Amino acid sequence: MGARRYERKAKVKSGAKLLANHGLGLALMAVLCALAYGISLGSGFVADDAWQVQFAHRVLHGESDLLWANFARSYLSIPNLDFYRPLIGFSFVLDYIFGQASPFVYHLDNLLLALLSAYAFYFFAYRLAQRAGFGFARSIQVAFCSALMFAVSPLHVEAVVWVSGRADLIASIPYMVALAMLLPRDKSIPGYANICIAASGYICAMGAKEASVLLPAVACILPLVWSQRSKAEVISYQLRVMPILSLIGVLYLCLRYWALGSFVGGYAGDIELALRESNLVRWLDPITFFRLIFPLPVSVFKDGNFWVPLIGSNLAVILGLLMVKVLTQKIFAWRYAAFFLLFFAASALPLYRLWGLDALLHNSRIYYFLTMPMALILPFYAFMPKGEDRPLLARVNLRLTDNVDQFLGYINVMSMFVLAVLFAAVSFAISSNWHEAAKSLQVMIDNCKMRLDDGEAKSPLVLAGVPKSINGVQTVLCNSTLRIMLEPPFVKRALSKDLITFDSHLVGPQEPINASRYKYVIDTLSKPALKASFVQADGSISDTVYSRPTASQTLSFAIKENDENNSKESGSRVFVPQQIVTQADAPPMNTRSVTFKDGAQGLALTDLTNGSGLVARNLALNPLDYDFLEFEMGGEASDKASAIYVTLNEAKRPQIVAALSPIKDAGFKKIRLRVSHYVDWYAKPMLDKITLGFSPRQRLVIKNIRLVSDLYLSPLMTVDGKLMRPGGEYPLDSADKQIILRASAAMVSGAKSMIVQKTFLNRSFDNFALDDDPKSLGGVIQEMFAVDQIEGNILIDAAHFSRPGFYELRAIALGRDGKVIGEPSDSVLILKRFGGKGAPYYRED
Repeated sequence: MGARRYERKAKVKSGAKLLANHGLGLALMAVLCALAYGISLGSGFVADDAWQVQFAHRVLHGESDLLWANFARSYLSIPNLDFYRPLIGFSFVLDYIFGQASPFVYHLDNLLLALLSAYAFYFFAYRLAQRAGFGFARSIQVAFCSALMFAVSPLHVEAVVWVSGRADLIASIPYMVALAMLLPRDKSIPGYANICIAASGYICAMGAKEASVLLPAVACILPLVWSQRSKAEVISYQLRVMPILSLIGVLYLCLRYWALGSFVGGYAGDIELALRESNLVRWLDPITFFRLIFPLPVSVFKDGNFWVPLIGSNLAVILGLLMVKVLTQKIFAWRYAAFFLLFFAASALPLYRLWGLDALLHNSRIYYFLTMPMALILPFYAFMPKGEDRPLLARVNLRLTDNVDQFLGYINVMSMFVLAVLFAAVSFAISSNWHEAAKSLQVMIDNCKMRLDDGEAKSPLVLAGVPKSINGVQTVLCNSTLRIMLEPPFVKRALSKDLITFDSHLVGPQEPINASRYKYVIDTLSKPALKASFVQADGSISDTVYSRPTASQTLSFAIKENDENNSKESGSRVFVPQQIVTQADAPPMNTRSVTFKDGAQGLALTDLTNGSGLVARNLALNPLDYDFLEFEMGGEASDKASAIYVTLNEAKRPQIVAALSPIKDAGFKKIRLRVSHYVDWYAKPMLDKITLGFSPRQRLVIKNIRLVSDLYLSPLMTVDGKLMRPGGEYPLDSADKQIILRASAAMVSGAKSMIVQKTFLNRSFDNFALDDDPKSLGGVIQEMFAVDQIEGNILIDAAHFSRPGFYELRAIALGRDGKVIGEPSDSVLILKRFGGKGAPYYRED
């Protein structure tokens, strides 16, 4: 009895000592996490959070099969994502059980997961340092400093304050526990119990996020940091650990291939195509590495002149102390350098298609695993045990005594703590940005509810200009997420049927709007007035009432050197030169009128500075009348790409920016901008001013400026026998045998036949350059169908839409010689749905 009592007392004392040694660090971590991300507890849902909550609601209300379907297909069956994350859904179901549709519960869960992830990283760093022979005190210093900087990294804000970003949080916990279990402190080789725990953690991590798939590679290099290791021990470790982990990894990849049809995951469709085109450029961009060290988004930190030196000075102190140690001691750390280099590579390799950070730090959450070696490397070297003094320096007494080494360690701890506090302040500022953006989105949702939930059948609410992001925060990923927030469980009865939105699918860029559908909707659903509603940056909704379209839908402009009376001219409007943006040291733009052989009047511009160009005022034009702004441009040949900037009314920034390929000769080139595909074209009921800006160049000649309706340039096309959903897509079910297109190019001059183009799955025509670069479109167009007539019905077999997801169709008019005439029609969107019950994204409106 006495012996047992003594053992219990010893365990209590040991536990108290452990708490005393580690408790302060863990408590400080919790405080800084709360300061960095705590504001999110008062935030609402944003972007695809709506899918997650509705998914949990449906699972718990009779559709439990949706939960298990994630094991057999892409997560939530979202068509543009090849994500295999079956375990994530369970966390949202658990949150829904406790909090229903309350954002607080979901954000609290994310905050707790972030803290647990930091604690797991602390555990891993502590075991790593101990296994490297750092000793008890130095191991705690390594774990404390590295875990503190990891916990509040500004690169983690997206993962913590965005409910949908929790995949990295969930995956990282078992991932780091698995690595820690492979680092026993009392044995050279982990036992089978440790290996079983590590294997279980590996399985759970992969079930939550694909980035953890290379855990065996990290486990393989762990012996590089072992102290007093022998070759036999390393071989024994590899033979015991690697076969088990490698087998699990192979089985996971086979399961993933069975479910998704690919070993490699990530984004699909347009997103994947665009990323693939710029992959090498993004990997070679040094600014990305700079932003990994100084993660300061311009939406919050307009000027980094204060924060960059502040963070940099702390890093300089840490690096300076490290250099003192390197110069005065013989530290053989090549094994550690190899370990961190390979650890970094294993964490970065899963990001090979996603690499890149823009100025707003979009998608910074993907670097969550990469921040592990980043947070660990400096503390690991800074607190490395004192090595042997260098003989040459020892002769002049330039050596670090144990006391001096310990003192420098304290300075390192303070410097890294200050750095963590700075990171926490930056993370708080970014979190506050997310909080404000979520508030704006909630204002938008509340305004929609007030307009729609009155118990009476009113005309649908037509919503255009919905911001996908506010100051870099992804508020509305696509407009289907907006409509889901007007369905149960967010409201008592579904209101989404009465909400008409645009760009609701996960393909295409952020700006273009389907002009044909937009004009049709406001004309048919808003009688007697042509009315649409635009969302402002603060979430409020304002109505815009348009005039009826006029009979004349082609307007030519005169071009003059000056505009003396600044008024309308008889039968035309006038474009005049304007120094839109003048650089301080730039010469003034020179202008000269030009008359061409065909009688056309033009204008020669020389010495254009950034943004210089032309402006037309007092226009009083109805935006519904026109779709294209076209002109002929010539001047000087150039091997550089350039741009055209169109600013509407009194806007502070250009709303339309078109990239132009290099001009290979000095001849004239017709430029045709599809201005009606930009939502800002419709933001005001009348267009009063159009500003046309150009990239800097020595000489530019402009002639024949005009606005043209798409009636004379593009075929019209709709789907017959199908009801368009509020998001603009036509549903195609497994029972449908064909799609019937009703198309007409009768008003396109010279049209003799047509072709209909179909995109690959989840790819969009509008995602690429306006000049229809053949190389870009090669990854978009999957099939083409020839049509002999210029008007009538076109039948397309449903077999051409075999896989679930989104397809686009568009018609192009051809002349007698088979060459393209005019411009392609606006696209028609076909949604091929899953048979039977679909995931939340496919829910019927």
